[in-house]
Amino acid sequence: MAETARNLGVSPGGGDKAIVSSIRQFREEAEKARQTRIKKNRSNIAAYMGLQDWRGKVEGQSTEFIPKLAMAAEQFAAFIRRAITQVGEDWYTFDLPPQAQQILTNESCRNLLNCFLNEIPAGIKSTNIATILGDGAKVGVLESLIILKIHGRMFDEHTFVAEPGEVFFNSDTGEVDREDASLVTQPWSRWRLQMDLVRAEDYYPDPTGQGLYEIHRVERDLHDVIAAAKSGLYNKRMVNKLQEDFKREEEDQRRAVLMGQDETSPPRFRRRVVLDEFWGSMLDEDGKIMHNNVVATVANDKHLIRKPEPNPMWHGESPFVTAPLIRVPFSVWHKALADHGTPLGTAINELTNLMLDGAIASVWGIKQVRMDALEDPRQISGGIPQGETLAVNNTLPPNAKVLERVDSGEVPADAMAMLGEMNREFLASMLTNEIRTGSLPGREVKATEVLEASQSASAVLDAIATDLENNLIEPLLRKAFLTILQNAGDLDSDQIIGAIGLRSAFTLSRMTPAERYATFARPCHIKVSGLSQTLARVRDFQKTMALMQSVMANPILFRAFLLRFSGDQTLTTMMKQLNINPSTIEKTDEEKQAVAQEAQEVGAVSELLNPRRQGGATDQSAQGGAGASAQQTGDASTPAEINQEANPLTGAF
Repeated sequence: MAETARNLGVSPGGGDKAIVSSIRQFREEAEKARQTRIKKNRSNIAAYMGLQDWRGKVEGQSTEFIPKLAMAAEQFAAFIRRAITQVGEDWYTFDLPPQAQQILTNESCRNLLNCFLNEIPAGIKSTNIATILGDGAKVGVLESLIILKIHGRMFDEHTFVAEPGEVFFNSDTGEVDREDASLVTQPWSRWRLQMDLVRAEDYYPDPTGQGLYEIHRVERDLHDVIAAAKSGLYNKRMVNKLQEDFKREEEDQRRAVLMGQDETSPPRFRRRVVLDEFWGSMLDEDGKIMHNNVVATVANDKHLIRKPEPNPMWHGESPFVTAPLIRVPFSVWHKALADHGTPLGTAINELTNLMLDGAIASVWGIKQVRMDALEDPRQISGGIPQGETLAVNNTLPPNAKVLERVDSGEVPADAMAMLGEMNREFLASMLTNEIRTGSLPGREVKATEVLEASQSASAVLDAIATDLENNLIEPLLRKAFLTILQNAGDLDSDQIIGAIGLRSAFTLSRMTPAERYATFARPCHIKVSGLSQTLARVRDFQKTMALMQSVMANPILFRAFLLRFSGDQTLTTMMKQLNINPSTIEKTDEEKQAVAQEAQEVGAVSELLNPRRQGGATDQSAQGGAGASAQQTGDASTPAEINQEANPLTGAF
């Protein structure tokens, strides 16, 4: 038995108490290392939610909140979702060797994975990969790490069946009749892929960066833990001890009431269990490996409801995939994009509110009133509304004022300049300047300055997008595909046939689980390019248009282009760069047969619309003005660029 345990990577030594203590100490180590990061996360989340400490304000002062950080996070999330939903089905591709493609082609593998990515369980509802990655982008902006957990399990569902009614003899007609069919539901179970977005506060990684362990802390209802124990995931005896602990707590509360003491907390009818799920290797007191590459679960910090067992994932890795937006060398937690934006946003709020207070004070100011000169002092007990008439008595001297303004507010002359500077610093810190939001700067600048600023900011965002593709989305899709292969025996046959076809599904069904996994697991490579395509689309279109302008302006280049390149393929490429599907506007077979007649009609219409055309040459060509003008392409310093307002962050025009 001991030899078998060693072969599985589990040491026979170490009791339950030692395992619980080891997991608790690992979690405490990770907790101490992340305290500063968690504080920053909470500050960033508060700014995203529009919360700020206004305790220093007195009554009447402005407490307005400018949602700059929230909008920047939403913009980044929209960029991620657009890269998946609008680029098309080829935002990621499989690259399998020929022997694997004999069973499933690259396109079939993508269709198989897509049918699970488009229906991911989220509570009682379902979501999709675009929503999960969009939410993950917000988490990366605020919490530095995007943490996703890829796994799967069986879900109990229901299917509807129409049962035929019973046959009976109709005495009125003398014929045999049948009752109407009745709708019934039948229980049905199927395996579904899960992708959980994990909060940073629930994730405890090895702070040394060596990846010795990862701990996921999560709360679950007691009834969920009991159900998992019945399915064999947790130890039933230890779960029963959990129930005894809850009963003991209720008994202690009742005993306190009988002793005349107040209850410290109301009874919890919905009992919650705190689970620490451990993935990795455990060490004994001597620093040696006690359990290697295992998974274990501790409930309420004291009950080992899942003893260390070999990693159930066939890929041998943990189910977690983590990646930051801003990388910090030698760091485990790295940096959040909002770490510098949150203090600047707070300063903008304070400055804006001071300016509002100054503007309000300049209108209303501070007044003094002679109460003894009023006929009825109660007239101003609730304030003095605009246009109010005050009645005075005889004690007020002639030409004297009963109400006089003694102070007037003023907005400092440099306040607007300072606010503008703060806004620019915020936009720069969040990679969202005026150019990236789709608007050009307010001052007069040359196109070369605009292009230089745009390219400088794009370089940073390109690096972030590349890191996300390589370090987050590609490992995420790879682990998802391998998890599906591992559980292929529990998949819904109708779902698989609809995704890859009957022949491919039949071929997979004839393979053993080990054969399926060995065929696709090791050579499996997924290339993600959706984010890069979104960022590069505008720049590629500008380059293509600059090339076409040069070709059309030079007869030698124009002749060479016609001899070597296809005009149809060039047009298709340009349409794809603009995210337009060429197949949606292509001619039908009937329309293609009438191309010659349409060409003649287009020529006639062109003659009518261009009365200045003489001898086949326009006035512009007669003047030697071939090609697009500088006004169409930008200023004289950048004639090859298209003068269009584009948003490199979202790829929108």
